[in-house]
Amino acid sequence: MRLYGRSFECERLDRLVSAVRARRISTSVLVVRGEAGIGKSALLEHTRGGADGCRVALAAGVESEMELAFSGLHQLCAPFLDRLHRLPKPRRDALETAFGLSTGPRPDRFLVGLAVLSLFAEVAEKEPQAIRDAHEDTWITEADFDNLAAMGLNHVRLPIGWTTLLHTDGTWRADPWSKIDWAVAELASRGIYTLLDLHTVPGGGCPWGSCGRIGPNPNGFWGTPAYQDWTEDIWTAIATRYAGNPAVAGYDLINEPLLDFAEDADDVAQKSAAYDRLYDAVRAVDPDHVIVMGAFFGYNAIAPPATHGWTNVVYELHPYDMPRATDWNAQNQLVTDQLDTLPGLLADPGVPVLFGEYSLYYYDDVWARWMAGINARQQSWSSWSYKVRGTDADGQGYWGLYYNRPAPVPVINSDGSATFVRKLQRFATSTFTRNERLAATVAKYAGGLSSFNPVDIPRTAWTATASGTGGSGTLSGGIDGDSATKWNSGADQVPGQWYQIDLGATRTIAMVTVRTPASSATTDYMRGYRLEFSTDGSTWTTVGTGIGFGWKRSISVSPQSARHVRITQTGTSTYWWSIDEVTMYSSY
Repeated sequence: MRLYGRSFECERLDRLVSAVRARRISTSVLVVRGEAGIGKSALLEHTRGGADGCRVALAAGVESEMELAFSGLHQLCAPFLDRLHRLPKPRRDALETAFGLSTGPRPDRFLVGLAVLSLFAEVAEKEPQAIRDAHEDTWITEADFDNLAAMGLNHVRLPIGWTTLLHTDGTWRADPWSKIDWAVAELASRGIYTLLDLHTVPGGGCPWGSCGRIGPNPNGFWGTPAYQDWTEDIWTAIATRYAGNPAVAGYDLINEPLLDFAEDADDVAQKSAAYDRLYDAVRAVDPDHVIVMGAFFGYNAIAPPATHGWTNVVYELHPYDMPRATDWNAQNQLVTDQLDTLPGLLADPGVPVLFGEYSLYYYDDVWARWMAGINARQQSWSSWSYKVRGTDADGQGYWGLYYNRPAPVPVINSDGSATFVRKLQRFATSTFTRNERLAATVAKYAGGLSSFNPVDIPRTAWTATASGTGGSGTLSGGIDGDSATKWNSGADQVPGQWYQIDLGATRTIAMVTVRTPASSATTDYMRGYRLEFSTDGSTWTTVGTGIGFGWKRSISVSPQSARHVRITQTGTSTYWWSIDEVTMYSSY
C-alpha cells in the first residue's frame, strides 16, 4: 500500500524497522499520535508490511475496555502465552495472575512489565534459533559423516561458535548442546574422534571479523574481562560435559589467537596468561583430555609448557602463504620449511603438533608431499575445510573437499527470516561439487602413509602435436626436458587450443604437471584446462578440468592406462599459451 503525503512519517518508521532488523538497536519506542481518522492505523499497517523478518505483535484498544485491567496487554501477549513456562517463576506468576490464568494478589506492575519484556525476549529468540537450526540441519548431515568415514579420517576438528552456547549478552542458551552431542555421537559411531574447537570467542580473538566479534571492533576478547569470564565459563561447561568421554579427542581452546600482526613478548605473555586461565578451568574438572593451544604462526607465539606447568597439551599451527598462492615454488617451500622445522620443535619445547589448517591451493603434488611428511614425523593434521562456497572462478574453492556452490547467502540487513531459511537450505552437500582430486589425496594419506616418491614416465619416445605453434616455440619444446626450449600457441589464448602428446606406448598415469617458462610465468600460463586420455588417439576420456592457477599446474588423476594425452586450453587471455615442460608420473 502506498501512502500519499506521508513520506516523512514512512521514512522514519522504515528507519526504525531497519535498525531493529540489523540489530543496531535492541530497544526503541516510537509513538504515533494524531486525531481520529488522520491515518495512524494506515501508518502502522505500512510498518507491519515492511517488517519482514521481524515478529510483529498487535493489539487494538477500545474505550469500553478501559476498566478491564491489563486487557490491552493481554491482547498483545495472547499469541505468545504458550511460552510462559520458559519465564522465571516470579515473572510467570505475575503474568498469569494479571491475565486471570491463576489466582493470587494483584501483581506489582513493574514485575508485570519485566515479565512482558522477558516474554518478548523469549519469543524474539525463537526465530533466530529457527534460522540457526535450518542452517545446521542443512550444512552437515549423517551423510556427511559417512563421507568422512569413507575417506578413512580418524578425527574431525569440530568448529563451535561461541554464540552456539551463549546469547550475545553472555547468558546461556536454553539448549546449547544438542547439535554438538549429536555430532560427537554420530562421529563416534563411525570410529571418528571429535576435537572440540571453540572457533570463535566473545569479542573476537584475532584481528579478523571471523574470530567472533560482534560490532565494528575486532580483537575485543583480549581487553574485555567480561568476555574472558564468559569464555572461561564456556570451557568449564564443555569440560564438565565431556570429561571421560572417549569419543572426544580433546579441547581446542581458542582458534587463531592473535593480539596483533606484530606480537611482541608482552603480547605473547598476555596471550599465554589467558590460555593458562582456560587451561586451569578445564583441568579443574577434566584432568585427562588433551588440550590444544593455538601457536598459529609459530611456537614463538606462545609460552613453552614449563612456564605455566601445562601437561598433556598439543600446539596447533596454521601454515598459510596466501599472498603467493599462485606460485608453486612458494607453496612447496612452505612445506619444506614446516617439515624441516618439525624435528627441532619436537625436541624443544617438546610439544606435539597439530597442523589444524592449511591450504596448498591447486598443487596436488604439494598436498601429497605435505601430508606424507607430517605422517612420517608421526604428527597430526586436519584438512580445512570440509565444505566451501568458493569456486574455481575465484581461486578459493580447492581447499574444500566439497566446493563450487556460489548460491547467494542471506543479507542480514534486509532479508526476512523466511528468506534466510530458504537461502540457507540451498547449501546441502548434494548441491556442491565433490573435489575428487583433493579428496583422493586426503584419503590416500588418511591411513598414515608416509611416502611421497613420484615416479617419472620416461619421455624418450614422446612426440607432440598441437593446434598451432608460433614464435620461437617448437612442438618438442614442451616435452624435451630442456628448460631453455618451449612450445607456445602463437596466438592469444582462446578456448579450444590444444597440445597433444603420444607417449609411444601405453603407460599408467597418476599425475600430470604442466609448467610455463620462467620468462613468462606470470602471463603465459593456461587460463583453464581440460585433460584427456586415450589409448588409441581417437576415443578420449576427460580425466580432469579446472582453472589455470599460476605457472605450474599439477593434476592428479585416478591411476589409469593411456598412450595419448591431450591438454586443451579452455580460458581466454591476451597472452599466448606457453609450455616449458609437461611431466607425467606413473605413481606418487
